[in-house]
Amino acid sequence: MLMNNKKDLSLLIKEDTTPNIGIFWLQYRDGEFSIFHKVSFPIEYGIDYGDFKIADNSHFDIWEDLKNNEVVPKNSEYVDIPRGRVLYNRILKRYKVFTGKWITPVIKKVIITAFNLPKRGVIWDVDEHYNDFKRLSVNITNN
Repeated sequence: MLMNNKKDLSLLIKEDTTPNIGIFWLQYRDGEFSIFHKVSFPIEYGIDYGDFKIADNSHFDIWEDLKNNEVVPKNSEYVDIPRGRVLYNRILKRYKVFTGKWITPVIKKVIITAFNLPKRGVIWDVDEHYNDFKRLSVNITNN
């Protein structure tokens, strides 16, 4: 079948815009913030945790996997760079993002884009658990 217009082509190139839950790390490199690493998936694959659907992944365990696969230095820790968690409140039907006090409007946009979150209605919550970090990027070479 020959596609003759952009509308037909758009049916083949459909971007997945499903919102996701999960965990992430941020980095600041080359003058901008970006997601260093994330583990994310749609809410139907999450587990129930009180009123929430959450990703059953811990930052610690995923970081250990990254170290074992030589993605990050062996001497690094999961708390070295800014991190956070995206979850879904089943009662309010809204996504919630836990971050540290370092959150800014620019970083919010990075997280919204990375997790395909709605532009409005996301609940942003600062949790002291995510406040501290040592640096804004990870040296990718193993030491």
